[in-house]
Amino acid sequence: MIGGSDAGAHLDRMAGAPYTTAWLADCLRGRQLTSMENAVRHLTDVPARLFGFTERGRIAEGWHADIVVFDPETVGATDVELVFDLPGDSKRLWSEATGISRVLVNGAVSVADGTATGAIAGKVMRAGVDTETVTRPKQHHGALGPAARSGPGVDHVVGRHDRGEQRDRVFHHRLAVFDRHTHHCVSSARRPDSRGRPLRARARESRY
Repeated sequence: MIGGSDAGAHLDRMAGAPYTTAWLADCLRGRQLTSMENAVRHLTDVPARLFGFTERGRIAEGWHADIVVFDPETVGATDVELVFDLPGDSKRLWSEATGISRVLVNGAVSVADGTATGAIAGKVMRAGVDTETVTRPKQHHGALGPAARSGPGVDHVVGRHDRGEQRDRVFHHRLAVFDRHTHHCVSSARRPDSRGRPLRARARESRY
């Protein structure tokens, strides 16, 4: 899934808002890591299915019409700049989306040619009302060999905790292999710090 956010906690240090149009621009005219259809799916259907949103994330009869119409030749984001438009002239990082002609929320046009129309058709999404229960994949147990680590469905990610006692775990900073289907680390190699010692810090058990 493509995405990331700190919920706006560091507006003057992080600019995560442009990732959607920047991702589309990179896939269409940049490194072309995937097709346009798959790039859109990563931003729409994949997160909707992950979080269990019902009747959202796809264009289908009877589903909510949440639609973004964009030009593949110009979609993207402007350079990030620092603006002072928050209360008290506080600063934040800002980037404008480009190549967006229409944004529809629940079928109502909220943005037309880059300008907000004033239509407010969205609503607060509530668990159990606007979502369905998502079944968590079963966990793999035991270490997998090199063939499995390089097989289909295996990606990489940095960081995971050591297995051991159920409580009071010690976190080791690792370079890890990550199975995108089960959401669990399947193999890893410890990365030392600048003095050659394994990095350790107290942490609660966590999964990626």
